[in-house]
Amino acid sequence: MLRKQKIVVLIVGGFLAAGHVLGDAILRISGTQGVNELGRTEMAFNFQDGAPGMDGLPFRMNAYGAHGMIYNGGEAPVLSESNGAIVANYGGKFSVGVRWMKGSGEAANRVYADVTIVNSLPEPILGFELDMLKLRFPTPIAANDGNPNMRAFNMGGPGMLFANYGGAQPGALVCDIEDVDASHALLMKLERGNANDTGAVLKVMNHHDYGDGGSPYPYWPVPANGTAHFRIGLRFAAVLPDANAVCGDLFAAFAKQYPVMDGIRNWKDRRPIAQVFFESNDTNGGRNPRKWFDADTKIDVTTPGGVKRFQKLVMERAHDALKRMKAMNAQGVITWDLEGAQFPNATYMGDPTKLATADPAQSVAPEMAAIADQYFKLYRDAGYRVGVTIRPQRVLLQRDAQGHITNEWEYEDDWKENSDPPADLQAFWQHEMEGKIRFARQRWGATLFYVDSNGGIGSPVSFLVMRSLAAEFPDVLIIPEHSSLGYYGATAPYRQLNMLSAQNITPKIVRETYPSGASFSVINPTIESMTSTWPELVQEIRKGSILFFRAWYDAAELPAIKRAYEVARGK
Repeated sequence: MLRKQKIVVLIVGGFLAAGHVLGDAILRISGTQGVNELGRTEMAFNFQDGAPGMDGLPFRMNAYGAHGMIYNGGEAPVLSESNGAIVANYGGKFSVGVRWMKGSGEAANRVYADVTIVNSLPEPILGFELDMLKLRFPTPIAANDGNPNMRAFNMGGPGMLFANYGGAQPGALVCDIEDVDASHALLMKLERGNANDTGAVLKVMNHHDYGDGGSPYPYWPVPANGTAHFRIGLRFAAVLPDANAVCGDLFAAFAKQYPVMDGIRNWKDRRPIAQVFFESNDTNGGRNPRKWFDADTKIDVTTPGGVKRFQKLVMERAHDALKRMKAMNAQGVITWDLEGAQFPNATYMGDPTKLATADPAQSVAPEMAAIADQYFKLYRDAGYRVGVTIRPQRVLLQRDAQGHITNEWEYEDDWKENSDPPADLQAFWQHEMEGKIRFARQRWGATLFYVDSNGGIGSPVSFLVMRSLAAEFPDVLIIPEHSSLGYYGATAPYRQLNMLSAQNITPKIVRETYPSGASFSVINPTIESMTSTWPELVQEIRKGSILFFRAWYDAAELPAIKRAYEVARGK
């Protein structure tokens, strides 16, 4: 039996330099009734351990603008109280007000912090990092997903992190960003010195976390002479296995704000999609710079005769692919590497506009450009959709005086990832993909687009860019390599089966957020991965997902893919 004792839990508070308590701004929760009193009795949520600034907490905030540092977080702000909120003034340049409140009704196990940043400067605050409060747990904490960084962001779906803790009454604290508007981009982290610490600092920032290379790049500046407002939630629960168990309201709000778009909802054809590749690792002594076909083919594009032979082999591969597409009842085909694979920094160039240009120095594959129209027409005349690979990056091909290429790519409009991105970064990404989709759609009638290298696994290009593309091109299917939850409302994300667990072919949270069948994945299987995930894969097809298949040769998985569709359809 637990010994009853009164434990005061300071959710928020502050002290003036003279030691006077900031009256109504303090929310005191006490008792021994666990969630009924906001948390487990063994857990202490201390807003601070001493006077403001003694241990660097709370309200320490770094801020910078276009000309560098605006305020150094090492300097303590001046605290005051206004209408129940604690207000920190940072040298008259800007202020941060935090008003804490306890939830009620179904939200009685929650505490909310409304945060308002008021910028008094004639320039925007481009980046900030705010220490919200210090938390102390009865034992070292662990994220339910095993992520030691304990971070969350709202650029791809609801932003939340989970801290599971032990002790006499094990439980969990969920820290969430209540705003599901992805244009109000924030990153939140629970920072610890090491994994054994029982104390942690809750931080909120609108910029990349440079201590964690996998973090995304949010961009939500505080405008000049303007404000930014957001709400942070603390939810107290039992040990958590599942995000939706405690934050179902946020996922529902997200789905309402970002519903499945018509282009995806109306894509009724869920038959498999063929893949055709041409690249290899062979350069044939420099005579095959785009690395077409295999080494034993000995491609030579430096002579007219060699180019003619190459083009004949391209059309032969297309005819072979058509036979397999018919046998597999395919809906279409994506040509993965139409530009070849000349540049080592990107296996798939993803820019059909550069096949052949008015400036020969900017042309990447003139030997393919000469037959590309004929190549795609062959598929279309047979009744199939066609498509290509595209990338958000820009092919640059800068050359020196001797004509040698010195710079192949422009990744983010000259942003080199050593600072936060420019305001037009999302526009840059969108512009690049928009132009490539428009070109291929108008030139070849392309409606299938695989998007390669759209950011990283943890930080893909904003799904808002994908929604803009889907709105502009409602008749195309966009298949991005990397994805977040929000992608499923506008695209059909790529899933490589041999890199996934059987339970994570399409993430569970996607099925819980978006209606099954309205959103779906495009899955790339191998025979080995199909063997270990057969029941789950069949179920994926029943729920509307599409399978890729390699059509340029008799791949081992072709019979299994065909059979999976038959089983899924009850044959």
